[in-house]
Amino acid sequence: MALISVGLTFTSECSNCKNPLPVNQAAELTFCSRCSESIPTDVEVWNFLISKRIIEASGMKPETDTWATIMHASLGNIRLTFGNLTPRCGGCGAFLSLESLFALATEGNTKFSCSACGVISSVRVPPAWFNQVAPFGVLLVGESAPDAGADLTGIPEGISMRCYHCGGPLPLDGSSRTVKCAHCGQDLLVPDDIWQRLHPPVAAHPWYILLDTGETAAFLPDDIDDFCDLAALPGGDTALLWEEDSEGRIGRADRNGTLRWIKKKIVLSDYARLLYAPEQDQLWVLDGKVDIAQAFRADNGDQAAAIRKKKNNPDFITAIDHEGIAAVTDGTLLVYRCWEDDNYALRRFDPAGKRIPLWPGSNDDDLSKKRVEWDELKDRPARPPDGAWIAAGPKGALYFIERETGRFASFDRKGGMRGIIQPDCGVVEKIQDCGIAGDGSVYILFDHKKTIHDINFSHVGRIHPDGSFQVLAGPHAKKNSCSLGTDMERMSVGENGEIHLCDRGFDNFRVLAPDGSAIWRSPATIKEDESRAEELAEALGS
Repeated sequence: MALISVGLTFTSECSNCKNPLPVNQAAELTFCSRCSESIPTDVEVWNFLISKRIIEASGMKPETDTWATIMHASLGNIRLTFGNLTPRCGGCGAFLSLESLFALATEGNTKFSCSACGVISSVRVPPAWFNQVAPFGVLLVGESAPDAGADLTGIPEGISMRCYHCGGPLPLDGSSRTVKCAHCGQDLLVPDDIWQRLHPPVAAHPWYILLDTGETAAFLPDDIDDFCDLAALPGGDTALLWEEDSEGRIGRADRNGTLRWIKKKIVLSDYARLLYAPEQDQLWVLDGKVDIAQAFRADNGDQAAAIRKKKNNPDFITAIDHEGIAAVTDGTLLVYRCWEDDNYALRRFDPAGKRIPLWPGSNDDDLSKKRVEWDELKDRPARPPDGAWIAAGPKGALYFIERETGRFASFDRKGGMRGIIQPDCGVVEKIQDCGIAGDGSVYILFDHKKTIHDINFSHVGRIHPDGSFQVLAGPHAKKNSCSLGTDMERMSVGENGEIHLCDRGFDNFRVLAPDGSAIWRSPATIKEDESRAEELAEALGS
């Protein structure tokens, strides 16, 4: 068990009387003690207000907090203080025993008294609906809030009221704003000053959400300013590469909205790309601006290699100013760039980053480095046609992919040319990224030629090994015609054909099945989908 405690102090605005409305518990209705109305605070409101704050608080140093002001359509101005805070007694401020809290919740007790000062507090297991807000939530501590059936919180002694009609004394128990005179039978409204003495306004106070993240290293970020790349991993996880506060980071994300592991302080630039090498179960970070190649174990993130290319030594890998990179299924790496001899060429490196022959038994010096057109491609090429992507396919295959049309050539591990495929990709305006599945299908992330009211929604397509083309997902797809957003730039395809997609802001991160149907979306993507769905509906309906 790995516990994180998130403390909240939360004040909104009553939509009925416009007075401050403290929110001191997780509830779908919050009772206003000033006007006696119950204000809706449903799961969508909670997601909007605190889901992102829970993620932020979990990454803070212990016993630190921050605050945010938020505007919400139904709750007005909201002031929220949140942080990585251990539960404390609301009376004396003493830390509460987590072991005791779990024991009380297991026994079903919701109220307990502080052993130091005797102040009453509460603990409970979160309601089922709250799992949508905090999936790892196991306890709610320190909640309290008035409700319509609550006991009288003021002191009735010394508070009196007489009938406006006959002058007889009226009974006041605080249960209702309307009282009946026992002498004349008239109904009277209890004035605000007397009602507030019976029901003093409730103040906001801290309460706590305890999260059990298990073996999780961190929550998935809600957004990232400098996202670099992603790589599909076996089993459905996704490796992520990004910068945060000018610090490079790499992590392995699962489909619970968490990171299994995360490594920080990685040497990184905005031009870094992430490649998965299945033979070694390693992740390679190859950078186009920083002269270092790094490898990390995919299972735990431990660094396996960090290769800085020595000056005038052509025998070790570098990706500086590269024009194409690929991790081959046999564990080797391919880099296409201009090398020391001022020639553009492909070079191959072993899993340790040391240069080896591009093709088995070949001498790289004997391979022609001349520029070639598509119709000039032959066996054992040393460079792709200008502007083509290079990508690795099954069984050590190499693919050259034309960015404009989707045309591709493939070569076996010995360099033998297997042919050129010219698919009918007439609907493709621009290919943003591509990947190869284990069956040899080429998946492309592209902008569709047909815009929707000048909005170019992203699409995913599949070029089958026989050259047939199918739009799998996006507004113009026949089957999966939902929005994928408009700015998707990164795609990685698993051996089984799973499609992992992300934009550069990381607020649109999703996984699709090989047929384009949705498998999973990050919590941030769900919010992005809501706005895009409205935008798409408006565009199609106008």
